[in-house]
Amino acid sequence: MNEFNVLRQLLNEDGETFPPKLSSIGGQVICGKTLTKARNWWKAIILVKTKVGQKDKFQLRLYGWRLKNGEYKTRQKFNISATSYVGDILTSLQIFLEESPKKGRQITVYDKMAKHLVLMQAELNKARLKAQKNKIPDMETKIRSFERLLQRSSVRKEKEIQNFLYKDFWIFGSRYRSVHKETWAGMKGRNDFLIEIEPGYYDIIELKKPEHLLFTKNKTMANELKNAISQMARYMDYYSKHYLSHKEQTGLDVLYPKGIIVIGRRKENEKELLKAHEIIFHRIEIWTYDDVLDRAKQTVKNIKERKISDIKGYKK
Repeated sequence: MNEFNVLRQLLNEDGETFPPKLSSIGGQVICGKTLTKARNWWKAIILVKTKVGQKDKFQLRLYGWRLKNGEYKTRQKFNISATSYVGDILTSLQIFLEESPKKGRQITVYDKMAKHLVLMQAELNKARLKAQKNKIPDMETKIRSFERLLQRSSVRKEKEIQNFLYKDFWIFGSRYRSVHKETWAGMKGRNDFLIEIEPGYYDIIELKKPEHLLFTKNKTMANELKNAISQMARYMDYYSKHYLSHKEQTGLDVLYPKGIIVIGRRKENEKELLKAHEIIFHRIEIWTYDDVLDRAKQTVKNIKERKISDIKGYKK
């Protein structure tokens, strides 16, 4: 099982560790972590693999067992399966801890779990940062490979650049979380791909040749850039008009995306011209390939500079 590599570092107890009753939950307990085991209560968070129809589904579950007649029996359970609300849960728990009265109230099982979950989030962030730092040598190698690819002269280079950036979309910047090739049958003149910032927020990426000019000697917009902007405007209009049918056919919730055209190389004397044109073209940004390289290098720099001790809630 390759899923949840970082999570399994945190939930480091084998699934068979927990009370036998878990074997009848309708799924496989992958791993878990005991939050506390005191008096008559055993509380844990577990990762479960179950099935919905023919598809595998993973859930995080909070369990509370109470010891009765020498046997732990399930008394409380909560499933966490929709990633869209995990952040809300963690934020609510954090605020709950900060604002709850300290005395004169009954403490429930989940109140006690809250602090453990916040600490586990810090541990998860620590494990994620360590994993990112371990990837730095590979990321730096990828940046050098991309620089060499841009310098090559080849009729196939445009397709190679597209494949390279699709595979390593992190090069566009650390804010992006996933990439999708546009395969919708209704799209005419398909864009290169979509990159997701968060659910419902996408940028359309359109790649042009590094050799293309942005402006002429007379400081007017070059034809290649004009055509790219017109093409991007058509894409954005199409997504706006066909939002529901696109979502139905692809499952992607793409509403009012931003357009990013990657074209040409940077020239210092064209910076102000480029800024002026970006102001005119609402929701369309124009990047050179040097801008993309800068973003990739900044991503690596940020990972290098970030310290584990800076993680909120982390304790040594």
